[in-house]
Amino acid sequence: MFWLHLLPAPPSPAAPGRAAAPHPQQDLHREALHLAWTGHAAQALDHLRPLGPTSTGQHEDDLHLLRAALHLTLGHAGRATDDLLHLEPLLTRPEQCAAQCLLLAHAHLHQGHTAAAAAALARAERHVTRLPGTPWRAAATCLRAHLLDRTGETDLALRHLHAGLRRASGDVARHLTHHTLAELHPDPFEQRRHAVHARHHARGHSCPPTLTLPPTARPAQDTPVSRHVHLQVLGQPAIHVGGTVIDCAHAPRLPLLLSYVLAHAGESVERAACDLLPSTGGRGVRHHDAFHQAARIRRDVSRVRALLGDPDVIRCRQGVLTLHPAYTWSSDLLDAARTGAPPAHVPRELRCEWTDQFRECTGAGELSAP
Repeated sequence: MFWLHLLPAPPSPAAPGRAAAPHPQQDLHREALHLAWTGHAAQALDHLRPLGPTSTGQHEDDLHLLRAALHLTLGHAGRATDDLLHLEPLLTRPEQCAAQCLLLAHAHLHQGHTAAAAAALARAERHVTRLPGTPWRAAATCLRAHLLDRTGETDLALRHLHAGLRRASGDVARHLTHHTLAELHPDPFEQRRHAVHARHHARGHSCPPTLTLPPTARPAQDTPVSRHVHLQVLGQPAIHVGGTVIDCAHAPRLPLLLSYVLAHAGESVERAACDLLPSTGGRGVRHHDAFHQAARIRRDVSRVRALLGDPDVIRCRQGVLTLHPAYTWSSDLLDAARTGAPPAHVPRELRCEWTDQFRECTGAGELSAP
């Protein structure tokens, strides 16, 4: 994976005859970036040696990001991690925050720290949503695929990449996605096919050198990969995927939707909207008719796919909702129904017709849970 094209570039020199007040770091940035693009990463890093750890400012922050990318290019993941952690509280621009989180996730993954890489990547994906129409989404998609591949879920990584390729726009995003598919695909024919596509899109844009992750031993094919997902609806909403906890405080209805589909597999989108959404619009909801309620459920389905990094984790085919059979699921809300303890502490914002059934019943017989 490469980052040099995604990092903020120095401003172009002012046109002749115009007054210009160049920043003293702009020339340094331009020279180091030129050396890096021409394949002289070590020389580019030497140019950045005078940059001290206490140097702050917009131009200095860009140089720190460039230095971290060069450390990764040369295999110095530990040094890159130190630079990026020091830089984290200083950044404010969305592009810089996305670059810092993605580079940090790459550095952690380079060192084999998959849990730390997953946490950094989750932060990066939140920043990427604020940068529409840029290659940042493709970079996050490819890094997510590398993370899945490292944990032995190559088929899930490939599905994620193919979904990212369908929405990729621009030569840079397509080049990066095809290149990652050529790296991770187990079929030699598909590797060559995606490599050809990657070279084609590289010709359409001046793509910098590729930054790849070192190969590591993958789990044996007969080793089962844990795909257990636990849905936490009661208390603080969250989704537990293996050993990773995804906080859903910003979208508490997502684990509720998955719990509903787990209990009512094959239910229609319209029925789910009727059961899960209030009959009257809440604050900020302009339309609450059946059509717009169903659209809200479809939007939540898309958000679940993006949050869990799998475009097939929840399926909506011909208006019918199902969960992917490769996962095993559990929900604290459904567990409470099985034990016959009505969950009186359902968060207020999640109260709906379906959760009211739990509050009214004294046992689990009123709701069919798997």
